[in-house]
Amino acid sequence: MPRKYKQNVVVNGYKIKRDEFMHAGLMALSYAADAADGRRVFFKQYKSPTPKVSWYKKFIDYQKEIKRRIEADPIANEFCYDMLDYFEHPGIGKKGNWFHQIFEWVPSSEDMEKILEKVKKGIGPDFVQRLILAKRMMGGITNLHRAGVIHCDLKPANIQLIKDPSIAAGYKLILIDMDYSILNDRKAPWHGTQAYVGSPNYFSPEHINNSSPIEVSDVFTCGLILYELLAEEHPYASDFHENYSEAVNAYKVDPPKLKGKMPAPAENEQVSQYLHWCLDPNPDNRPSAKEVQAVLN
Repeated sequence: MPRKYKQNVVVNGYKIKRDEFMHAGLMALSYAADAADGRRVFFKQYKSPTPKVSWYKKFIDYQKEIKRRIEADPIANEFCYDMLDYFEHPGIGKKGNWFHQIFEWVPSSEDMEKILEKVKKGIGPDFVQRLILAKRMMGGITNLHRAGVIHCDLKPANIQLIKDPSIAAGYKLILIDMDYSILNDRKAPWHGTQAYVGSPNYFSPEHINNSSPIEVSDVFTCGLILYELLAEEHPYASDFHENYSEAVNAYKVDPPKLKGKMPAPAENEQVSQYLHWCLDPNPDNRPSAKEVQAVLN
């Protein structure tokens, strides 16, 4: 495993600022860093895949293709953080080169997780504002899927919100943490060797049942977040993975009761039914992201 970079060390032109941000995750060590032109960037030093695994080079090519597809679609690109750079660099104290990737630094004090925490406390955005955020989220996922990319690790913390008073919701929405996203027409390089990346309480049935996530796996997770945004409840929240998984596979949830009135021509009953369908454990029964976006509008 590579050792952590020290404060102010320069790696391939990027100066590490770990006193401002540093996180040790399962797959990578992440830092704030300054690029040569002074821009703040999000710097990832990968622990997995290691240069020794059989799919290491395929992972790098896969990252390049994710970047190419998103950047080729102007609307999808608008909803996603920029994948700025990638390179291989010797691991500190280790032989061989390790993969590094540089992402846009999203200057946000809010994310969907913080918004939902405020909603639980009764101090969050009102129903109209939350509905706009819901529409923006589904718009982002619809366009990401059109570009041929499945996020695969959706959760509220991976939906960044940049304050923008010119937008009715008050925020611009940006999807982040996509280095373990997958292409909709190509199996992930790690398929069959390690589990697909996901997050507790937001795993899709495909994650739970060890099958490859597909586009409607994102829709399932969006359904959970939509329950939280529009009905003010997570239908499956649990401190125990086994309980969450059992409830998901058993479809132990009712259509949500929305905490506000949908503006015409949308109808509460129809929206509620679509949100319920999003959580169907059978992926063939789930609507597409585009269909959910349409019913919200």
